[in-house]
Amino acid sequence: MRRLINVSNRLPITIGKTIRKSAGGLVTAMEGISRDFDLRWVGWAGGAITDRRRRQEIEREIEAEYRYYPIFL
Repeated sequence: MRRLINVSNRLPITIGKTIRKSAGGLVTAMEGISRDFDLRWVGWAGGAITDRRRRQEIEREIEAEYRYYPIFL
């Protein structure tokens, strides 16, 4: 399967007490593409998480569940 890496300013997720996938046209379109490609998404995680341990937990969860690679600023 071919790999497609999407690098954007923000991941299509919302981080709160839980991590939720955001809705939107680009997210929907990319989900359709993911049937034909090994889709990876790199971008800002959408939150300022200063606790290193919590940030690592979130990174692992997002990578495992969504194949997204968060960048924390």
